[in-house]
Amino acid sequence: GDDLNPVQGLYERGVFSTFFSGDEVPGQFSHKSGGSSISFTVPLLDNYHRIGGLKVFAVYTKHANDSPWALPGPMITRVRNKSKGLKWIYAPSHCGIPGKGEDMTWLSHWNLEEEVHLDGGDQVAVSVVMEPWLLVKEFGIQLVQKLQSTQHKTIDPYNAVCVSGHPDEINQEGL
Repeated sequence: GDDLNPVQGLYERGVFSTFFSGDEVPGQFSHKSGGSSISFTVPLLDNYHRIGGLKVFAVYTKHANDSPWALPGPMITRVRNKSKGLKWIYAPSHCGIPGKGEDMTWLSHWNLEEEVHLDGGDQVAVSVVMEPWLLVKEFGIQLVQKLQSTQHKTIDPYNAVCVSGHPDEINQEGL
């Protein structure tokens, strides 16, 4: 049972992934598809929020005619920001392979920082690519909003760091 195969998490390059048996997807997802790709426009946000993450799920199973000697290959999630001409690809180092007649769910959370950002109005396509002997049954994404940081860090000519714009909080270590 589940005691022998506990759900485990994998964190690499800013992406947290987990694989578990079944087709019950936890959480809410704003965009879902019966295929393996979704295109959408990033909604406009107020000045206090930004897109800080992307949750992606895929429910998949083995094809009925899969080969008994099929080896697990890469599973890939690709995010393309078509408006900016940018592309990010993630292939986890470990993945879950469903048993015969079983479904498996891949749930991942992408932490989007400054180098990987999505802005309101951007046209985005997200897709998942799997081995030919695996069939994607359902696929979905959810954008995660974060509050903008209110701290502004600036460096003056004397190496003093002014945090939050308050001159009484000057760090004098650089002098």
